[in-house]
Amino acid sequence: MGQDSASTASLFDFLYVDSERVSSLTAQLFGAGVITSVKQTETDGDSSSKSVELNIKVAKAKLGSSDNVSASQERLFDASWSLPLNLLDRLQELDLIKKDIEALRLGDLTLATGHIKIFDIAMVQQLMPAAKKLAKNNAKGQSARKQISELDMAEEIVKFLPKSVQIEIADADGNLFWTSVSPENLAIPPADMMLKYGPIIPGKWHVLGLLDAHRDGDIEDPDAPYPTVSNEFKDSINFLSYNMRLQVGRPSCALGITPLLIFRKIG
Repeated sequence: MGQDSASTASLFDFLYVDSERVSSLTAQLFGAGVITSVKQTETDGDSSSKSVELNIKVAKAKLGSSDNVSASQERLFDASWSLPLNLLDRLQELDLIKKDIEALRLGDLTLATGHIKIFDIAMVQQLMPAAKKLAKNNAKGQSARKQISELDMAEEIVKFLPKSVQIEIADADGNLFWTSVSPENLAIPPADMMLKYGPIIPGKWHVLGLLDAHRDGDIEDPDAPYPTVSNEFKDSINFLSYNMRLQVGRPSCALGITPLLIFRKIG
């Protein structure tokens, strides 16, 4: 199948496209590489007769001449939005999208379908001072002081986090997927989504991604030679980073995926 026309029968609304990874996989699946634009050229030929009148000293003569008139038209098409469709079609043709969640191995492609929940770290970082101020204004008793203390700790943690957007996907079978995405690859700014929907975006969404983390406790290869050499300082940092992950990152019950596409069907 060529890249210039996708055979997908459905219409899709893309919320997220990781253009670099989509291009990388497309280049591997199609021998000619990644098509960035499509040029269409049309040429119409027309023949018209002209009458040329010549004045010669003695006689006046008319010579007939036929000129070929050619009209050319060029159209350039942006092929960037064909890439995700072509990739999706090709992956389905080659049966590379794994559907059995429990049988997934690290690096497998899967398609998670369900409702999605967003968590915009940049917005949280901006809102923390206001949240602390609101908590102090409403402070009453020990529980309020504890809440303020927790907010202080949370503020110290989130200010070091990258300004990414976290997304959780829950499917109909009770599986939970977690991922973080780059805001610039989202079709809608995360702040706009938060204002419109709140944390949960309604509708049935599909997330095509690469599995890169199992649930805590599910070890794919327990006999692998994992690194064990450490020291007291590294151990304390590892303990801190693990707890930070549980607090503001991937939950222990969630599978971790790196998304290529997030989309929904239209109609």
